[in-house]
This record gives sequence, structure tokens and C-alpha cells, in this order.
Amino acid sequence: QEILAELDLLGGMAERTEGVHHNLADSFERVNQSYFQGSMIRPHLTWSQTFTSRQFGHYDRTHDTIMVSMSLDRKDVPGYVTDFVVYHELLHKVIGSRWSRSRNFSHTPEFTSQEKQFRHYQESKAILHKLARTS
Repeated sequence: QEILAELDLLGGMAERTEGVHHNLADSFERVNQSYFQGSMIRPHLTWSQTFTSRQFGHYDRTHDTIMVSMSLDRKDVPGYVTDFVVYHELLHKVIGSRWSRSRNFSHTPEFTSQEKQFRHYQESKAILHKLARTS
């Protein structure tokens, strides 16, 4: 699934923000206004073409693209969960990653601290954890 996602990105895939139940452009606008004071330039947004059970989002810095798993485009997944994944990926865009001992770390203490500022952090993490266990 990760390889398919990378091939999509390399192929210059078309942006697909409109899902069946959720819209990534709307999620971006809510998150941008609430957490970045409207200052973020919108990256390319797209739903993955495959269902995933553990990785629900990905930020590609090279293509400035956020890909969200279509596994979240369900009626029983609250919109704030999609917003959380978009927020999480935007934090990767803003904070970046750090190299230490020949390893790349993206979930640094700064990242985790910022991530916890999301209004529905606990609820979102619980739903994503449940989805990962049941998929």
C-alpha cells in the first residue's frame, strides 16, 4: 500500500478532495483557521486509492501533498477525525523532521506537544486506534 501511494505521488496524481462523506478541502480550511490563523498555504490534498489499516495519512514534502486514507471516508467516522489527520500532516509540513544518529525523527517532543493542542485529540486518537485494531 505504501508503494502504491508513492507511485501515485510520483505520477503527479490529480487532487481528489471530495470524498463520499468527507471533503479534505473543507477539513484543511477548518484546521487552517483554527490552528494556523489562516496562514497556511494549502498543499495538494487527496484521498488514497486504497484502504489502509494503520497509516491514515502521509505528508510528501517533495510534492507538498497530503494523502489521507480513504479508510476514513466513512459515515461512522466523525469529521473531526479527518480534521485531526489533516492537522497531523500539516504539522509535518510546518515542523519538518530532525536527524539524529543517522535516523530521521518526525514525531519529536515539539511535534507531540503541538499535536496535543488539537481540540479533539483524545477522541481522534481513540477512534484511529480502534480503526487500526479492527481493520
